[in-house]
Amino acid sequence: MEMCKEDIEAMIADRAGDKLTEIEVLRVEGKIPENEQKGPTCGIYALDAALKIRGVDVAPRRLHFSEDDKIEGKKHSIRRVAKDKGLSKIGEIGGARDIMDLAAALGVVTTIEKFDSVEKLWEVVKTAVKSGHGIVMPYSCEGNDGAPAWSTNADGFAHWCLLFGYFESERFKRVFMTTYGSYHRISPSRLFNANQSVQDWPRQTWVKIAIWFKDIEPDCKWQFWKNDWRPEKGLKESIEETARSTGEGMSLGLGDKNGVLHVVRDPGKPGFNLEFGPMLHKLILKNAILRQVRYTRTMRGECVVV
Repeated sequence: MEMCKEDIEAMIADRAGDKLTEIEVLRVEGKIPENEQKGPTCGIYALDAALKIRGVDVAPRRLHFSEDDKIEGKKHSIRRVAKDKGLSKIGEIGGARDIMDLAAALGVVTTIEKFDSVEKLWEVVKTAVKSGHGIVMPYSCEGNDGAPAWSTNADGFAHWCLLFGYFESERFKRVFMTTYGSYHRISPSRLFNANQSVQDWPRQTWVKIAIWFKDIEPDCKWQFWKNDWRPEKGLKESIEETARSTGEGMSLGLGDKNGVLHVVRDPGKPGFNLEFGPMLHKLILKNAILRQVRYTRTMRGECVVV
C-alpha cells in the first residue's frame, strides 16, 4: 500500500486509534528517511539513505552526474567510489556482497542477513530496526513507484529499497519501505515473495542521453535538465514515458551539452515525436555494456543491515 510521510507520522501519533500493538520507525535528524533515486542507482541511494539513519554522511548525493565528478579535489559521490572499486559501471549494484563491500570502502561496517522464510525475514527487520539500523533490501519491483512485484508470474525487475520501520496490529504486520521518493507499507509475506521473485540480470547495453526542457511561458528558453542513463533496448518507450510525465504545457527535448537536437514534446503539436533514430549517434553521449549478473544467487534470501 502506497502512503506518504504524513500517513506514517499519523500512525505513530495515533497508535491506539489504529489498534497498533507496536510501531518502530527510524529517523534522520528527527525526520522520516528519504530515498529518491535518480538513474540506475537504486542500491547506492538505498545505502546512502541507510547511512544517514546512522548519522553518516560520507558523500554528497547527485541529482544527475557529469564530468564535474572528476574535478580534482572535489568530494566524490558514492557512485564514484563504487566505480573506482570496480563494483559498478553506471551506478548498478550486483548483489548484497557488493553493497557490503561498498559500505566498507566508505569506512562503514555492515552485515548480510540471510532469510529462508517469512518469519525469519520479519525477525531480521524487527531486530535491525530496534537496534537503530536500516536495511538495504533487494526485491522484484513492479513499477516506478517502487511497489513490490510479489505475486506469481508478476512482471518485475530487480531493485533495491530502504526498510526503515515496521508495525504490528491486532490483525496484521507491516514493514515500512521507501524508494523512488515513494513510501509503502507491505506485509512480510509479500516482501519475502518479492525478494524470491528476483530474476537474473541479462547482459545489456545502456546509453547516456541529455534531456532538455522548456517551461510553458512563451519567452522561456530551453534549459538543460539532466544527463540520464537508459537501457538501449526500449529507449523509445522510455523517452515516451518521460514525455507523458512532463508537466502540462512544457516542452521536452533531447540533445547534447550545447543544446536541443530533437524536440520530443511540443505542446503546439499532437502526440510525441519519437522518430529520433537517424540522429541517435548524436544523441548518445556515452554507452556502457553491463555484464550478466545472477541476481537469483546474489539477492534472493539476503539483505544488508547498515
